[in-house]
Order: sequence, then C-alpha cells, then structure tokens
Amino acid sequence: VNKISSLKLPCIIAGDINIDLTKRHVNTETADYVDELIIKNFMPTIVMPTRVTSTSATLIDHIYWHEGVNRKRNCTVKSGCILSDISDHFPNYTLLINEKF
Repeated sequence: VNKISSLKLPCIIAGDINIDLTKRHVNTETADYVDELIIKNFMPTIVMPTRVTSTSATLIDHIYWHEGVNRKRNCTVKSGCILSDISDHFPNYTLLINEKF
C-alpha cells in the first residue's frame, strides 16, 4: 500500500479479506487496518454487509479505490452489492465511470 500510494497511480484493491469492517469501533486491529488504508488515500467503496447469515451480517469483502494524482479523469465511482441467495456472500462491484464533460 505504501509503494502504490507513493507512485500516485490509480489503483483498486479487492478481495475476500475476512476482516470484518463492522467491528472497526470495537477491534483496534481492524481500526488500524482501515485507518492505514484511509491515510494512504485508499477509500472503501463497499460499506454495507457483504456476507449475511441468519445469525450475522459482516463486511468482509473489500474494495478500495485509490484515485492517484491525475484528477483530470473526472471519474465517478459507483459500487454496491448484488443481493442473491446463491451464496452467503453477496457479489460486490465497483464501477469507474469516466465523465468527459
């Protein structure tokens, strides 16, 4: 993350990280993880639970967007989860929309 941030290039980090972001306020390691990414300008694009069972809801699938320094792109970020009962994990997506005007 440090190297990517120092290169100032656009970047997406995505994965089934298994760190529950809903525990950020009660777990210092989770808070440190989120804080470090945000300090390096990696913004979470998924903020709702991504795995739901009858007894829990967790946010363990992460997508982060680092814009880099080229803000001339006028890029809009849209993201979300697709509700599906195929799995207990919801499919996540992030769209980077280039707005020329």
